[in-house]
Amino acid sequence: MSSAGLQLVSIGLCRYTFEEGPPGEYACRIELLEKHPSSTEGRQYIRFIEGAGAEYLGNIFRWAYFRRKTENGGFDLFSDIDSRLRHLKRISALLLSVFIMELCIGVYNLTLYFSLEYYRRGFYGNLFSGMLCLSLALLIFYGLLKVRKKSVILRKERILHE
Repeated sequence: MSSAGLQLVSIGLCRYTFEEGPPGEYACRIELLEKHPSSTEGRQYIRFIEGAGAEYLGNIFRWAYFRRKTENGGFDLFSDIDSRLRHLKRISALLLSVFIMELCIGVYNLTLYFSLEYYRRGFYGNLFSGMLCLSLALLIFYGLLKVRKKSVILRKERILHE
């Protein structure tokens, strides 16, 4: 969006606010923090990133949003391959827990639907929610595969640099 002249200025749950500005003025980065941004460790990390010239825009749960003017040079939150791999591991853990939850809820709802008691009544809510949860689980699984692929590439790159 920044390259199109729209600069991210604030974030919220399902809400992003942009202002017009010069194209490419800012580089934005998102990171899944180890600790919640309101914790002591989270606040210390945010101050550390701000000390490097970045601006903290806010967070959604543990996802922290930063931006930095492109005129100040490249903007990367990770200094080495190991820190990138740790970040991908945090993302994988989050995705895996949500995947398992969606899969269990989907299977549970489909089991309820196909039980004789619900089937005779003609109640389709469990069928719909079961199929929806299983569909979401498949999408999350696809995301897990993408993160896994990126991790494998980074591990190979780390071996090459050693």
